[in-house]
Amino acid sequence: MKKKVILLGIVGMLLALFAGTSAAQTAPDAVREAAIVAAQNALNTTERPSDWRWTFLASQSTTALGCGLVTGTPLPNAMSAYAFDITFTTGVYRVHVSADAEYVQLCDEKFSAAQIESTPEGTPTVPSCIVNVSAALATVYQLPSEDAAVLASVGSGSAMMAYGRSSDSTWYQVAIPNSDSLGWVSLDSITAPFACQQLPVKASVAGDSTTGSQACFLVPASTYSNVRTQPTTDSEQVGSIFEGTTWQVYARNGESTWYYIEPGWVASSVVTLQGSCNAIPVNVELVGAGTSQAVATPISPTPLAVGLTTGIPTDAVCPASFTDYMAPRIRVGQATARVVSGGIPNRLREQPNTQGSQIGQVNPGRTIDRVLNGPACVDGYVWWLVEVDGVTGWTAESSFADEDYYLEPVGGAATPQVAETPIPDEVPHMALEINGTGIAMTTTDSRVLVALSAPVDGTSTQPPQLLLYDVPEDMATDPIVPEVIESEEITALGTLPNDVFAVVTADGTLNIYDTSSTARFEGIETDADDLISALSFNSTGSIMLLPACATTDDEGTCTQGRIDLWDAVEGTVIRRQPAHTTVPTVLFSPNDQVIASVGPDGVQFWDLQTGGFLGAVASMTNSATYDITFSPDGSQLLYGTCQIDEEGTCIDGRVVTIDPNTFEATDTTFADHSDAVSAVAFSPDGDLWASASVDGSIFVYDAATNERLYTLAEEGVVPVDIAFTGAEGHTLAVLGLSLGDAPINYLTFWQLDVIE
Repeated sequence: MKKKVILLGIVGMLLALFAGTSAAQTAPDAVREAAIVAAQNALNTTERPSDWRWTFLASQSTTALGCGLVTGTPLPNAMSAYAFDITFTTGVYRVHVSADAEYVQLCDEKFSAAQIESTPEGTPTVPSCIVNVSAALATVYQLPSEDAAVLASVGSGSAMMAYGRSSDSTWYQVAIPNSDSLGWVSLDSITAPFACQQLPVKASVAGDSTTGSQACFLVPASTYSNVRTQPTTDSEQVGSIFEGTTWQVYARNGESTWYYIEPGWVASSVVTLQGSCNAIPVNVELVGAGTSQAVATPISPTPLAVGLTTGIPTDAVCPASFTDYMAPRIRVGQATARVVSGGIPNRLREQPNTQGSQIGQVNPGRTIDRVLNGPACVDGYVWWLVEVDGVTGWTAESSFADEDYYLEPVGGAATPQVAETPIPDEVPHMALEINGTGIAMTTTDSRVLVALSAPVDGTSTQPPQLLLYDVPEDMATDPIVPEVIESEEITALGTLPNDVFAVVTADGTLNIYDTSSTARFEGIETDADDLISALSFNSTGSIMLLPACATTDDEGTCTQGRIDLWDAVEGTVIRRQPAHTTVPTVLFSPNDQVIASVGPDGVQFWDLQTGGFLGAVASMTNSATYDITFSPDGSQLLYGTCQIDEEGTCIDGRVVTIDPNTFEATDTTFADHSDAVSAVAFSPDGDLWASASVDGSIFVYDAATNERLYTLAEEGVVPVDIAFTGAEGHTLAVLGLSLGDAPINYLTFWQLDVIE
């Protein structure tokens, strides 16, 4: 018998050592596909591999997953992994994948160093999630059930690191303080910030049935276990479950040799049972159909990653008169609503409907921290996007069928501000009339380029123009005359290093203009054939961002925006990724590592190397967010928007500040304008920043103290765009539109004092 054990051990080692000689089709499908998709993304190809082989790697403790090229970060629990050698026409590439397909590591020097060191596009990372005990005492259970064994009790105010969540986000898998063990804690006794919703699902539960009744769970006994339609080995396989995951059992066969979980039937011989499994009812009539959860195969990143909808879906727009709905009583803003006392808790959901996944709840009498968006109307319910204790989700204000309100307003109704007309400061300036409609402006430190549509003086046969202005040093001199450059129809402008301008024309050609000679160099051919916002280049001018529209409706309205990343030298597309509900405004961070984009649904951040989603700040309203700008040191991002009341009236224009390191809005918000903020800008030295509004005012602030230094305005002119320029970087160039009968534009230069 001893010889047989030794022989089996040798055979096992040989199989592990020579697993590369076996086709990888015997590895879990999700694991294989995770490896293939990661390699395809890294190689920028859609080609399917001609062959793949794998090696099994047991007990890996870091996200390196056994790859010797990187160090990795610690995993909450050691897990098995697979090393795949994948064959494309360009060569064979190695990729490591965890047995549950959650973690992927590129592990081949044929990939770039940056790709190896970063997380492959679409690959989940280990989110950082700290939960805090809000109850007097939080009980930590062995399983996500109050019937499970108690592992520990944690006092109020304690913080715990969370590594996983249940499928309904009502339980979190946490590291028990002063212990090496993991356990489960209920959402009823903790507060979990929104980042925790990005944790991997580690337990599939049946919602309320996990409490108040005996529960049974199973976990795979090895790297994975097959799931079948019927409780027999010859029935169809409909999926697999992986090590490190927990599944609630709903039924069993009479012999207790098969157990039914959400995807289907699993044999007892390949799992470990936990909990009160003898009390599970016998029911062999159930048929497995596979998991309803998202598959583990990496996919293109989506905003907020976990299914949370932050904008109002097109099928949830409220009717004008709120027919068949209760009229809303609350509004967007800080602490403007609370849950009606004496009732039941309000649930927080990922989408504005009763089928949306529950991600939290708000107790009766509790004031909502922030109402972010709404109203949305679905099936008689009026919904609002809210934030409570760091968790963002949709909650219902009212039900038409029940004729009842669940939320009540706090404070008075929103009323428009009575804004005083700002009195402009006496600042030296030069206003230049432009006979045409300015559609875009961009600047260097010495020149300003304005793109015009056809002039409005009746000469409609004259083509569009580019006007190139020198920045005046003395505002008392005669008005400067621009150089006029004839052009095709212009869709976008941008600035490259060394005083070079980039212009995209309607046929998609990127033209380069050297400002020292106004020589034109025809550059790459893009596929931008529609009106887009400003171009953005990285600090070297080698990479370009082209915002575009991905999909349109039957009327030609853009319903899905897109960000295209281009190699500006070779003229090739590096990556295209969906973003926002319309064509966004985009720009690079000062260190060229992050892409920021803004649309009606808010501000989103993306990793430049991988395209992976980093974070988002949802729009406070359903109105447009107009402009964004980074501070030169990258420590701050500003965006301009407008606070809207329930009648759709702009109450005040706002500038919101975001910390680009945490991708969260700060407590500093400026509501000085009486109408929408159309543009924001920092000076090159970072000493000043400015905001321009549809109300005609321009405010300039000391960036260090946020004290308002200047109030600027030109009577009868609405600022459209602003930028700091000039030798000292403190001349503010303003492209404005006249409010008169003819759409005459003005380019105004304001000479601001340098802060000492």
